[in-house]
Amino acid sequence: MRSFMQALCVIGLSAIPSQALAQACGAEIREELQRQGITPDDIAGVRMQGVAQSHRGGGRLIGWEAWIKRNSCDGQTVVQMRRTCRITGSYATGKCKK
Repeated sequence: MRSFMQALCVIGLSAIPSQALAQACGAEIREELQRQGITPDDIAGVRMQGVAQSHRGGGRLIGWEAWIKRNSCDGQTVVQMRRTCRITGSYATGKCKK
């Protein structure tokens, strides 16, 4: 059985080192996945993606999305959060929808 942090080490984000982001938001993501009954063994990979709000002068980072590839279904679970790692929602894609 692998740990949740091992699963998060798959994260790839160019602007912020993977380990730092996993440590910063890992507890919140883990709690949300546990709330949904998703175990570390069900995690095939995690990709973090920044969410930007665009406006005339450019854009600004307003949050993150953790895209969790699952072993038990063909799809992903997406956890949405603010820059502070506060969870704002989640949803499933593909055949991971309940």
